[in-house]
Amino acid sequence: MKRNDVSLKEFCSQLEIVERMNPRDACYGGTTNATRLFYDGEAKYIDFTSLYQYVNKYCSYPTGHPEIITNNFGDISEYFGIAKCSILPPRGLYHPVLLFRSNENLHFLYAHRVFKHVAAHVGMKIEIAF
Repeated sequence: MKRNDVSLKEFCSQLEIVERMNPRDACYGGTTNATRLFYDGEAKYIDFTSLYQYVNKYCSYPTGHPEIITNNFGDISEYFGIAKCSILPPRGLYHPVLLFRSNENLHFLYAHRVFKHVAAHVGMKIEIAF
């Protein structure tokens, strides 16, 4: 049917199918950053591991079956849970805070122009779940 019907073929080519969110896709571990490559003095490495236990004890988590909202949603501050959305990094960042995985590599984005260049180069719409 799709082969013979031109309007159906055109409709299918314009569809943007979004996969369901997997919350684990938002978890990235083991990332480090060198803010100064040469330092004349004692170097220190600080690992934040105790935050995980604090969050598990004192913070709230979404529970139960998810309510999947794909359209007609209000301001994101009205919801409690996990959102899958497309975002751009804020302007003027010194430390990159947004990252995505492509070809089993992590990429950190710190500027709008870098984000757009990487998205065009990778050939995909980058969606970051948080």
